[in-house]
Amino acid sequence: ISTPRVPSLAFPGSQHGVVELLNHKLSELDDHRVRFAGVLSLFDFSTASIQSALNAYQMAKAADPTGDSWADARVVRDDAMEYPRIWKKIAARDGAITIWDFGTALYAAIKHTASLKSLEIENRHLDRIAKAFSSKFPDAKHVRHGVGHPSDISNTPKRNVASGSFKNASMAINKTEKLSISGIFGRDVVVTIEKRIVKCTIDQNTLDSLVDIEFSFYELVQPAVDRLRPLQR
Repeated sequence: ISTPRVPSLAFPGSQHGVVELLNHKLSELDDHRVRFAGVLSLFDFSTASIQSALNAYQMAKAADPTGDSWADARVVRDDAMEYPRIWKKIAARDGAITIWDFGTALYAAIKHTASLKSLEIENRHLDRIAKAFSSKFPDAKHVRHGVGHPSDISNTPKRNVASGSFKNASMAINKTEKLSISGIFGRDVVVTIEKRIVKCTIDQNTLDSLVDIEFSFYELVQPAVDRLRPLQR
């Protein structure tokens, strides 16, 4: 589905500014979705590179039972992992930020769409799109703040610890009264902020959800665009 473009000339001059804002946000949705796809590729590549370095180290150890060359093998391993570890952190941070940016663009586009009555899109349909994002990414705002402003978190430690437990495919933390997390665990970006444990996931399912939400919104807007295009003055 291509990005719809609402024809501003089909609206009174007083609404041209809102139409252009809507078109801008529609384009932003696509930009953010494509950006997350790039983030996911970088995350996957860096993860595979790290695993490759670990595998090579284990093979080097197995090939030398005496252990004489293990120190050199560790140096090679650590060198090979240095940049992939940095890339993975960059991908995790940008992924969390991009999910939030997608949401802010979506909410703004929904607001502009609702204000343009000539589009004849019912609010219940717009509410459905908004709820699809908020239900899939309930922690988007807090994760974005946690990864985007880590100094705010570290400077207010008492406010940003949490009570509770956390478990995913690669980590399990039993219930504790003073839990503080900030990092990547498997595919989850996890932070404790404002006494909550929040996360987002950098994986294909997240990308698929962004695609579904984006295209569901486009499917609402495109029929209105097709109907209004002949009315351009």
